[in-house]
Amino acid sequence: MLKKVALINDLSGYGKCSINAQIPIISAFGDVASCCLTSYLSNHTGYEKKYKIDLNDDLNNVLDMWNQNNFKFDGIITGYIGNADSILNVREYIADQKIDNDRVLVLVDPVFADNGKMYCEMTEKHVENYKKLMEIATVITPNITEACMLTGVDYESIRVKFGLLKTEKKDEKDLERLSKQVLEILKDVMKKIVVKRSQITIITGIELFNSVVTVLDVNDKDKNIIQTTCNYVDKLDSRPGSGDLFDALFMETSLFGYSLIDCLNIASNFVHNAIRFCNDKNIKKEEGIIYEPILIDNMIALRKATKEKKPEEK
Repeated sequence: MLKKVALINDLSGYGKCSINAQIPIISAFGDVASCCLTSYLSNHTGYEKKYKIDLNDDLNNVLDMWNQNNFKFDGIITGYIGNADSILNVREYIADQKIDNDRVLVLVDPVFADNGKMYCEMTEKHVENYKKLMEIATVITPNITEACMLTGVDYESIRVKFGLLKTEKKDEKDLERLSKQVLEILKDVMKKIVVKRSQITIITGIELFNSVVTVLDVNDKDKNIIQTTCNYVDKLDSRPGSGDLFDALFMETSLFGYSLIDCLNIASNFVHNAIRFCNDKNIKKEEGIIYEPILIDNMIALRKATKEKKPEEK
């Protein structure tokens, strides 16, 4: 059945990231994306020069019109929100949506930092307001830097510990060992970042020697799931838009009814296939996460797997 997904994020005119990276995925799954822009940039901030139009005042008017028109969504993804006060306005809008439909899947990506540093224009007020927005989320997807800042855990100490981990073999025993080591390092972060029961926490962008690890944790009174996925890449290349792409994939596979672990694996594998493709084609990092040439093949493989293994019923 056709689903409707609201994307609350910025738009870069050049550079594959943000909403540009998300809409094709929503469409490829046969669903409909509705966009509320937080800002428009001539190109993303990875380039030295840019022109930015702040749309945060307009954001509030758009959300108000959506409410007045009684638009309802099956899923909502929030990304970059440059104005700290607007984060709370988005929270109020989502809370209203949840009154009429408590099953709406809300994925909050608290976009404010990376590589141990907060983005320019971001402040502690943004961090505190993102914490409040996360309170009503079904899924949160901070990267490792954001997870540390949200919990008060020292990022540098975590980074040093990760730097000591080595992955030498591409076999299950090596991955199992690596997963246990990653979880041990992150135990304080995972304990502190949980906002509510049944919330799904995914920490992305954990870069090791020659691999990227993503950690999924479900805190539920009936069950507790901790799962890691490890993707080997020949060249680590953290690209703009990787997180946006992951969010869209996790949202769509969740709406489709896949298990959480399948959602994690599908999203992680697709993102890293895209990174490998960019590396193989020598696509500059600044170009963002280019995946269109591999989208059809990946979707065909996904549909084939779907026929062979029916997803979980919601």
